[in-house]
Amino acid sequence: VSQLNWSFVYDQDGFESIIQKQAQIYNIQPNFNQLVYKIKYDIQNGDYKARVYTSDQTGKQIVYEAKRIISTVSANVLEESIIDFEPSLRYPAAEFNPMKRVIWFKVFYQFSEAFWEDELYLFYPRSDDGSVFEFINLNRHIPGCN
Repeated sequence: VSQLNWSFVYDQDGFESIIQKQAQIYNIQPNFNQLVYKIKYDIQNGDYKARVYTSDQTGKQIVYEAKRIISTVSANVLEESIIDFEPSLRYPAAEFNPMKRVIWFKVFYQFSEAFWEDELYLFYPRSDDGSVFEFINLNRHIPGCN
């Protein structure tokens, strides 16, 4: 097994903190924990060309109007039609995104003491069913984390 030379990127406060920091820099007030269920565009209502329909954790529906929308959703959201686009998107999700969805399950364990060798990365593919065991020694990236 060869050792890969790559960097592990992380933020102790989580990805949400990155968005919050950027919003603070650009004086934007993002709204978290809202489910987007519909995006309607090509609206002829003054300056606004789009509406985003959301609901919060209590089920309260909220509609935002904007001149433009940049929507970055996963292939799963598009393929499962979780968001209703009106009018529908020009390219069907399956044709637009040729990558197939797969289930990816990753678990991180933390121990009080390291009991493993000091390898950075170990990778064990299984030929019989295509599954993979992967070991990443995070202690090499974040000393003391075990």
